[in-house]
Amino acid sequence: MWDKTDFYTDLIGIYSETGTNLAQILKETSESDEAEREKKLKKRENLRKYFEDKRLMDFLGQAPPLWDVNLDHYVYLARSSMALRMSAFAAKVLQNLMGLDLTKISKAIELNPNDEKAWYAKGVVLERLGKKDEAEHCFQRAKELGHEED
Repeated sequence: MWDKTDFYTDLIGIYSETGTNLAQILKETSESDEAEREKKLKKRENLRKYFEDKRLMDFLGQAPPLWDVNLDHYVYLARSSMALRMSAFAAKVLQNLMGLDLTKISKAIELNPNDEKAWYAKGVVLERLGKKDEAEHCFQRAKELGHEED
């Protein structure tokens, strides 16, 4: 059995590359002669796991069939939400790698509002999170407290 996440990733990837619905590709593959089918399955190895899943193939063929569904809007939304999740995840990983935890930095500033390094670190984290105005405020505060650019 395959993972649903893989299916959606493959669905979006194939549609983005070819403009063709994965279900349509599976249908065309099933209607091909054996030699052509094997050629198509070798070309896209990830296709084989779906093609060999009888339950999925039966589901895709039920009325109304999903072979001809236009996926433009779905793919756009899925890609957009995936990009947002990835950027948030990347920012969190970057924070962890750099040892910059916004909660801890904010606590340090709360305990010592004149800690120029904490203000600067907070600015770095906020900048990486795309919060440029808040980051600029932190950099300005760090500079006022004597922080010098490296």
